[in-house]
Amino acid sequence: MSENIDFTSFPLYNYSATEQDTGKKWTDGRTIYRKTFAGTLNIAQTTASDAFNHGITFTSTGLIVSIQASVTLSSTTGFGSVQLLPLYTGTDRFGFHQVTTTAVQYTASFAWGNSRYWVTLEYIK
Repeated sequence: MSENIDFTSFPLYNYSATEQDTGKKWTDGRTIYRKTFAGTLNIAQTTASDAFNHGITFTSTGLIVSIQASVTLSSTTGFGSVQLLPLYTGTDRFGFHQVTTTAVQYTASFAWGNSRYWVTLEYIK
């Protein structure tokens, strides 16, 4: 009976702050991993660009397969208005725009103050 299946036991449905094997494979057979980040950004300036460390060790052939992200601008509770990213509303902008070998970078065009974020990366090493 499908109503008794615990889908969280399947790798595809596991989200964690620690690296998870998704059970999926890339086109060349390498394992796809997932790691989720949650925290608070202090967007204090009208033009801000900053980053947070992701702690992933990539090889020279590593690759970001997927990025999922959302943010509650001007809120740290996570129960405000959740923005799907990237956000473009008139002159206001926010987005996670780059993943380097050490960090996830974001850019904002408004001083939203403390804002809660969630980012999930899927990648191969």
